[in-house]
Amino acid sequence: MGGRNARNEVYRGIRASIRNNGQAYGYSVSITGSFGLLTTTTGTPSGIEIMLFGFGAAAAFSLLEILATRDFHRSLEEESVIVSAFGVALSFLSVGITLGVAWLIGELLPGPEAWPVAGALASAIYLLLAGVQLAVAESASRARRGKTRD
Repeated sequence: MGGRNARNEVYRGIRASIRNNGQAYGYSVSITGSFGLLTTTTGTPSGIEIMLFGFGAAAAFSLLEILATRDFHRSLEEESVIVSAFGVALSFLSVGITLGVAWLIGELLPGPEAWPVAGALASAIYLLLAGVQLAVAESASRARRGKTRD
């Protein structure tokens, strides 16, 4: 593996990594950053508060999955690689807004109730905004192709 071939293989690997990790990466940054921001505003959490944060995050994720699959009666479609890449490229917006909301929750609810609320909102806001980003990316892709999606 040398020269141009090596560079092509590296680019191919990067594309595969982005394709397979993009949305999960944004979610991971959002949920971890939200936890960290909440810690700076409310102080070190107790074990129960950590569990409440996780429960709130998981509950919101589950609720959105139930809604998106229409109570598990509809499959989740995959986006094209280009649409997914464009959507992920916009993730600085969803990550940034999610982190801002987590910080705000910590400022407005300085007690133990901040933990489940921030966990739930971090999950819900990131997932909803990521969905909007993918919709924008799909619309832009459709306009570029000059077609509509069936």
